[in-house]
Amino acid sequence: MDIIVSLSRLRARCISAVAGPLHALPSVPGLFVRISQHLRIPKHIISLALSFVLLYVLYGAFSLYSQGRANTAHVIPIEPGNTTQHELQALLAQPIPNDDFAGMGERIALFSSLMQSHLSDASLDRTTFHAQFRDYFPWWNPSASTYTPWPSSSSASSDSTTGIVMCAGSNNFLFAVQHIQTLRNVLHSTLPIQVAYAGDDDLHYSDRVLLQNLGPDIETLNLLDHFDESIAGLKTGTWAQKPFAMLASRFERVVIVDADTIFMQKPDKVFDDEPGLVETGTMFYHDMTWRVYKDERQGWFHRLMEGRVPSKMLNQSAFWREDVFVEMESGVVCMDKGRPSVFMSLVFACWMETEGVRTEVTDAHTHGDKETFWMAAELSNTPYHFNPEYAGKLGVLQNNQKGEPSVCGVHLLHLDSQRKPFWFNFSLRKNKALPGREMAKFTHWISGNATVRLEWEFEGVDRVWCAWGAGLKAQALGGTEFWDVLQEMRREAERVDDLFPDR
Repeated sequence: MDIIVSLSRLRARCISAVAGPLHALPSVPGLFVRISQHLRIPKHIISLALSFVLLYVLYGAFSLYSQGRANTAHVIPIEPGNTTQHELQALLAQPIPNDDFAGMGERIALFSSLMQSHLSDASLDRTTFHAQFRDYFPWWNPSASTYTPWPSSSSASSDSTTGIVMCAGSNNFLFAVQHIQTLRNVLHSTLPIQVAYAGDDDLHYSDRVLLQNLGPDIETLNLLDHFDESIAGLKTGTWAQKPFAMLASRFERVVIVDADTIFMQKPDKVFDDEPGLVETGTMFYHDMTWRVYKDERQGWFHRLMEGRVPSKMLNQSAFWREDVFVEMESGVVCMDKGRPSVFMSLVFACWMETEGVRTEVTDAHTHGDKETFWMAAELSNTPYHFNPEYAGKLGVLQNNQKGEPSVCGVHLLHLDSQRKPFWFNFSLRKNKALPGREMAKFTHWISGNATVRLEWEFEGVDRVWCAWGAGLKAQALGGTEFWDVLQEMRREAERVDDLFPDR
């Protein structure tokens, strides 16, 4: 009986504490009387039940409040009807495991939406949003020269909105020099160039000086000055450096390249001339359509997409539909960081390549950084564009092991939107993976198209691949503008080799 009396007193105090909200429910006491009379339950039992219910509600409310305080360093004020802010705040309060790429995609999409709102309405206070961004991506420390979509006193100068970023180390120094010299002396590109590296052990000081002295508008970018190495792990993640280099760059519109990439056309107007890039702010290039019987990476990504509607670009993908081993070749990637969704998808790609996520998940399902760019866009609902041509082959014409005419070599070729040769990988050497400095001899090229795929065969000799396709004809380089360009590039590369005989 003493317990019942104590609970009755507690009930009275609780009702007194919430008398304001209860005054709108005048019929509640009468309701309990009727329940007591109808069910023949003593009034003190009804009172006891009410006490337990009220205590449970108050406990739950206090727990939610405490949890929210513990899990959010910065709380975005929720304005009436602003469901985007509410959703983001709720998601950020929840821990996310390294393998939850789909969950991170949801967060990135909400960040993009909020960023667009803040950029569209200058009257909004951005302080809390920026604090939330910094808290959630603590591994990035933008410098005063780094370009970000939000204008500030530390934003990069607008006179260099487009530029090339090249990841290079002392181990591929010669290829970097050949790349820069062919851009400047053969194609006469005037785009500014940043050479990105991860510390002195990656690109030695003497090599940095040599690169900067190759000509005007060439500078170096130490990624360790921009990212927390204990989280990013860029010293050991050579392939992983590319998305970080794009993010740290001072350029708004970035063309990221490998050191061994060679352009066959001047890339200076790519952001104006490529319709898909103009439309979406992204340009990705397909890898070769080398099929495998079945590979776990397709199953893994299909599981990530469960419950989601694939984009039009993904539905056209040979990786998604045809069990192609890899989807993207990242020797050249173009992204317009001035668009919030593109910028945030780049941040997402960087997150995929932070050391913990990279070693636990990304590297287990992808080959280096290749797939992170388009996967980040797909999973965050960011519009993106692939050049419809899958990688072709630049090399010499010869019969493959089946006796069929094929273009053979080690260099993958990529076309522009006009189906003209634009760039290839693996340097100007015959085979950079083998000893010696013999230059490649290019006589033909071949490419598939959006509907007809190339067939591929690994010859095994000097790591050569041959490509051919039904109804696809190898194109001769002789007598074309590209023949002359390649001959001049070869001479430029040989001059570089002569300058550095001991490298």
